[in-house]
Amino acid sequence: MTKKRSDDQELQAVSEGALQKELSTFVINELSEDFGLDFQATVTEELDDEYQQVSSINFFIQLKASQDFGEGDTASFQASTDDLNLYLQNPSPVVLALYDNSKDEFYWTIIQEYIWDELEDRTPDWQSQGSNAVRVDKDQTFQDTDRLRSQVLEAQHRILRRHNMAMGIGQGLQFSPDDLSELDMQIGTSLEDYKGHSLVKSAEMLKQGEREGAREQLEKVYEAPEEDEGKLKALSGLLHILHPDQGEDEGLRILELAEEGQELAQDLDRLGDEKYLQIHQNHAQLSILLDKTEEILFSMKIQEGDDQFFQVFLTESLFELLEEKLRVFGEINEALNKLLENDEYYYYTISLPLIVDYITSQIMVYTGLKLIDREELRDSDQVHPIVSQLESILEIMNEPETEMSIHRYLGLYYYHTYKQDKAIEHFEATLQLAEEVEDEYMADGITDFLQDVRENPDPYAPDEDRKDPMEMPLDEYQDLMREVVEAQGFDLDNPSEDIGKPVKMAVKDIDITEYLRHCEHLRIRQMSTSPLGRQMGLRSLGPKLMWCKHGGGSEGHNLEMQFRHFKQTHCEGCDHHSPRGDDWTCTMEDVQEQEQDPELQEVVENIHKNRY
Repeated sequence: MTKKRSDDQELQAVSEGALQKELSTFVINELSEDFGLDFQATVTEELDDEYQQVSSINFFIQLKASQDFGEGDTASFQASTDDLNLYLQNPSPVVLALYDNSKDEFYWTIIQEYIWDELEDRTPDWQSQGSNAVRVDKDQTFQDTDRLRSQVLEAQHRILRRHNMAMGIGQGLQFSPDDLSELDMQIGTSLEDYKGHSLVKSAEMLKQGEREGAREQLEKVYEAPEEDEGKLKALSGLLHILHPDQGEDEGLRILELAEEGQELAQDLDRLGDEKYLQIHQNHAQLSILLDKTEEILFSMKIQEGDDQFFQVFLTESLFELLEEKLRVFGEINEALNKLLENDEYYYYTISLPLIVDYITSQIMVYTGLKLIDREELRDSDQVHPIVSQLESILEIMNEPETEMSIHRYLGLYYYHTYKQDKAIEHFEATLQLAEEVEDEYMADGITDFLQDVRENPDPYAPDEDRKDPMEMPLDEYQDLMREVVEAQGFDLDNPSEDIGKPVKMAVKDIDITEYLRHCEHLRIRQMSTSPLGRQMGLRSLGPKLMWCKHGGGSEGHNLEMQFRHFKQTHCEGCDHHSPRGDDWTCTMEDVQEQEQDPELQEVVENIHKNRY
């Protein structure tokens, strides 16, 4: 019996062929079914009548076809909320393309922007529904590819700007005034429950600043054989003491304890604890990812300057980190929604300061690296929705220790978003509450910090004691890049033959101090960086030119071998040999200065001219 092709399959095939034809000016790749999207497209720019330049901007296409989308100005498609959340977690624009077979026409919209600009206004509780209608203007068709190209570019900028401010966290949450009244009723009982089996001794030790003693006390309860609520509270207490800012080991310990705590909470049927511990885990994950991102961005800043706001995120390694961060954002939103759905308002509340802590950390890092414009940040009235929620909660909160924690995190957020008066207001409240609960450790710390905030309204003002990155010695920069490379999965102690060894050699070639000490006339210039090097932010992965105006030059990928040959060929018996002292150090500024030698630049231009 012959297997017949269904009408739906035929329509799908027709729509796919039509899409490839309509978007022939882009590079279109079909994706496998398990990817969740139908096509990946790469933006191109017209160079002339014959050629196009392929850019580094990609977007995805979700294709839906119908025999007829009816009359009227809009076409509508019912999308599952799970799919919409999946699209929001994508670091690239996702285009919904609706194919109308009766008119042989495509209507399209960028889903992330549709959610931000229309769905959230029209249906604020869209996250709580199983599916939502996506309405697409029929005047937006694939016939106008210039419009598609420009909107994709703007959407990519917007995605990155929103990411820089961590606006994806808390997206779609509905926390209403009614919830506040429920929280007010829960505070007393939930607080006692949260403190659990009276781990009072550790809490009192924390107030005195005896963090190690408090940690030992909690470890004793945690290591006890009983798998009960006491152990669960000890796990929460340990996570309260630990912080991923204290180093990778601390971050990994948080991940380990949070995972164990979630399993125990599930066994004990403690949803509030489970989701609170999950958010602790997410906080640690995001902090680790932020550290890796900062290392790569910092290395690129030194190598390439400040003009990195957009293109820098399009390197593969950073894009993967961004994708992972957006995935964790989605997990946080899901956990917060689960707490709200189950009326766990107190656990919801005590989870929010952790999120504000991460939001503030990311803003600090990106502003310090000039990926967030300081003047725009200073002039902006935008406040993160999670911050606004916490301020609403403070209006009904009547529990000093929780209030103290919230005020402290809000103070840090406002200080690092140039709202000095608001920051001082929250820090003063923190100090007052710390004195009320006799938390000497918090009171002392906030007193000192409050003075700094009053004296230094700009949190990003240059620190006179902080070394300028361009003054960083090359051996320090080499250590930094080693961490960046290893964070991307390369084992430099046991490198692989195909990729690992060239990467290890490129890291070794970062520090050219020894070669430049040999003679002040010697110049070393990176001629180009390989695609892998650009992806990793490792500028030294590629050919280098070693040159002296009195002897000549040579190109190679291994500076050690190159230098050995260079000395034999050009330096022996040279009357111009002028070594630098053994105590001379080389900085990134020195590297750039010698690369800009006019005579060297002329040599490089001639090499490129003859080669290409």
